[in-house]
Amino acid sequence: MKRSNELAVLSREHHVALELGLRLQRATDADVETVTQEALQFWREEGREHFRLEEELLLPAFARHAGADDEDVVRVLVAHVDIRRRIGDLKTGLAVEDLHALGERLRDHVRHEERTLFGRIEAALSPEELSAVGSALQLAGQAHRPPRA
Repeated sequence: MKRSNELAVLSREHHVALELGLRLQRATDADVETVTQEALQFWREEGREHFRLEEELLLPAFARHAGADDEDVVRVLVAHVDIRRRIGDLKTGLAVEDLHALGERLRDHVRHEERTLFGRIEAALSPEELSAVGSALQLAGQAHRPPRA
């Protein structure tokens, strides 16, 4: 499905997250440190701000229509908390199986947003509301320029 221009910036960042998720899922004992450092760099440069923008701009706009207790809103927020925790755990050094689990969690989270949540948001928000969200994302993007976006 073609993503609206207003949410396309988030979808481009999702592509980068999916690439990282695949690297995490394919990590071996031989490259666990390298992949861990890639994940931490992604989080510092892209992931943390991406989550913040979704939580502060996108989800509240959608919750005006669907409710704060909507299953997709709750699912995304819970996933964000879990991914943050797993990223934090990377700093202590993890086994390769933990990287695999993080990669799967990241992949599943991004796929849910792309396949379910974003379509619901685009359908629920009026063109004016979607435009306002897109403008806010663009404005935030001027300060947040992921290196690979």
